[in-house]
Formats: sequence, C-alpha cells, structure tokens
Amino acid sequence: MSNAPRRHGSDGFTLVELLIVTAILGLLAVFASHAVVGLADGVMVRSAAPEISPELSQAAQLVQLAGLAILLFGAGFWYLVELRQPGSLDQFRLGHFLLLASTFSLFFIVFAVLDARELSPALAAGIAAAISYPLVVLHVRTIVGWHFAICGALPLAAFTTGIAVNGVYGGELRGLIFLGMLCAVVAFLTWTYPRLSRAIEATRSTQTADLTRRTTALAALTLRVRSQIAQAKQVLRQPDPGECQGLRSWLEQRVENAARTVDDFERLNSVHNRMLYVASRRGQKLARLTAWDLVIELDRKMPQAQAAMEKAVHSLVSLRELTELPAREQAPGHHCVGCGHPASDESHYCGNCGRPSAERRQCLRCAHVLHLPRHLLQPGEHDRTLDTHCHCCGEPHATAG
Repeated sequence: MSNAPRRHGSDGFTLVELLIVTAILGLLAVFASHAVVGLADGVMVRSAAPEISPELSQAAQLVQLAGLAILLFGAGFWYLVELRQPGSLDQFRLGHFLLLASTFSLFFIVFAVLDARELSPALAAGIAAAISYPLVVLHVRTIVGWHFAICGALPLAAFTTGIAVNGVYGGELRGLIFLGMLCAVVAFLTWTYPRLSRAIEATRSTQTADLTRRTTALAALTLRVRSQIAQAKQVLRQPDPGECQGLRSWLEQRVENAARTVDDFERLNSVHNRMLYVASRRGQKLARLTAWDLVIELDRKMPQAQAAMEKAVHSLVSLRELTELPAREQAPGHHCVGCGHPASDESHYCGNCGRPSAERRQCLRCAHVLHLPRHLLQPGEHDRTLDTHCHCCGEPHATAG
C-alpha cells in the first residue's frame, strides 16, 4: 500500500469534512422522516382519529434525533478506521460515504413508517435494524473488510442508534443509560487515543521519509533532463533546411514541456523544504499534501518529457543526416573522407586530420566520380583498386580515367 496521503481531488475525507457531510445527511434524514411521519399523520386525521397517538409523537421525536445519530456514526466511523490503520480512508470517496450514511439512516425511516403503522417500538426497532444493519455491514466490508465491518461498524451502528432510541423511549432510566454510554465512550477514548496518536505520528513520519526519498530520486532525474535540454538547445542552434522545420518545431515544443517539468520540480523542492522546516503543524500538513500532489504528477510527467525530447532530438538529427548526405555525394571532393572536414579540390592532404585526400576516378560511361580512400589502403594495394566498378552503371574502373 502506498504511503502517499490523501491527494487533492481524490475525495478522501478528513474528520472535519466527514462531520460536515454527516450533518448535512442528518438534516436530510430528518426532513425525509418528517415527511413520512407527516404523511402518516394525515392518514390518521383523514380516518377520523380524535388525536395523534403518543407513539406517533415519540416517532417524530426519534426522527428528529436522526441527524445527531448520523453525526455520531460518521465521527465514530472515522475514529475507528483511523485507529485500525491510519490512512485507510485516503481513498474514501464521497459516493462511498453517501451510500454508507444512507444505509445507516434507513433505520430511522423504516422505524418511522412501522411506528406509524402502530407496531410496537421494540418490534419496529428490530425490523428497522434487521434491514439497515446488514446493508451497513456489506458496504463497510467493501471499504475496510469483513472483520472491521462486523466487529467495528456493526457495534457502532447499534450504539449510535441506541442513543437516539434511548432519548425517546428510555423513560425513567434515560438519564442513567446516557450516563453509562458517556462513561463507556470516555473510557474507550482514554484507552485508545494514545495508540491512535502514536500510529498517526508514525504514519506521518513514514510518509515524510517516503516523500523525501522520492523527491531525491526526482532530483537525479531532473539533472539528466536538464542535461538533455542543454543538448537539445545545442542541436537547435544549428541551421536546418526547410524539410526539417516540422521536426524542429516539434523538438522546440518538447524542450518547452521539459522546461516546465523542471520548473515543477523546483516548486516541489521548495514545498518539500517548507514541509521540513515550517513550524506549525497545519503548515506542515498543507505542504506535505501539496508535495505529494507534485511528486505523483512528476513521477508521471518527468519520464514522459525525457523520452519525448530524446525521440525528437534523434528524429531531427537523423533527418539532418539524410538531407545532408545527397549534398555530400554531389560534391564529395570538397570534404575529407576520413573526418568530413571541408577541403579544396587542389589539396592532397586534409588540413584537419592530415589524412591523404581521396583519389577521384570518373566513370567514362556515366561520368560518376568514385572516391578511393587512399588513407585506408596499404602500400601496394593502390593498383588493385582498379578492378572496382562504377556505383551507378557498373562500368569497370579499369577503363575509367
């Protein structure tokens, strides 16, 4: 599993975001449940009921507590998952939580409908739990796993719905039950929070070390890209014929893209340094998230920019060689056959490398000129080159002059 924390745009959740979303969903659940209870109320009025039953009034109070229950369930879900393994919710999407909150709030909607049908509160709560809880377990299983879904999410769902049910149906024992629940929550937090704090700190240290390692690797790759940019600019300084302009423009674009990638690495390096030396914890967190965004992007873009620039340089240089070759063949006597340095027709030796100039033999049939590299011939081999043939028509050079 990657040590990268939540990235911007990946829709992972922090505790604050989770609480905001749960509060909104809780309000929606309250409105939906009120609509159900209002519908049932209207049915009872139309059936000439003298007054609203106490059970229906209690059901209305219960759905009013649905928002609080969803809020507590969201906070507890985040805490338990982070306690199990910090960072497990880094890939938690908004759609996941919307579905999870919907399956949990289904308890209150089903309870309100059944209670409006004058079922006993205990039977209505049992049926609502039998419908809602399995869906919660199945969804949490797809996110975290079966063990946590059964041993963590299921007790949490029962506990948070129990708070709402006790708030309405607790009777004289309501205060004592709330006190017992509060003591249980405080005891659980006191027992588990130090472990959660150590785990989060260890995860943060691991992420920082991994980020530093990947930044260092990108620094080495950036040095190679800088060197290739310099080589590409050197290639671009040379003039090109018209047929090379397309590849030249392509190479210029690849150089610009590579330069922008190098600028992104400079930004990463600055953010990474700020993450290491900034004083505030919030500043460190923001810098770390930004640095991870850049690392993930550069891991993809840097090799692509390097490969594209190499391909463009190779293509341009190859096309140059192809376009320059006919010109050299048209006037081969003007260049040294050993080093390619320009030479005059009258020179017998190259002014650059000192090798003997090529011997020129012209075909009597087609007038093609053959250049014999005298500097490669051993003493005594000069006469044996007379059995060579013309490259164009095949005429033996023994008859050429």
